[in-house]
Amino acid sequence: MAEREFTGRHAAAVFVGAFAVIIAVNVALAVSAVRTFPGLEVANSYVASQEFNARRAAQEAHVIPPMASSMSLTVSDAVVCGVMTVPPGGWIALRT
Repeated sequence: MAEREFTGRHAAAVFVGAFAVIIAVNVALAVSAVRTFPGLEVANSYVASQEFNARRAAQEAHVIPPMASSMSLTVSDAVVCGVMTVPPGGWIALRT
């Protein structure tokens, strides 16, 4: 089989093909993003922004009722075991 030379036309074809793939993927993702956009979230964004701090303060003011719960950790042979006791019907809120 005869050897073929890599010419400028081949290089141009590689570059054009690579950019065509990139542009096609970008267009496909943009179309997908526009189709799945939920639309209008609030009727008036200015009013919503004015209510944001009040809503946030109300959420932070929510107090979790104290419960009689306990937690213990034991370490043996490089194994950590934890036991958490919660009263019946209770729940624990984990915050970071």
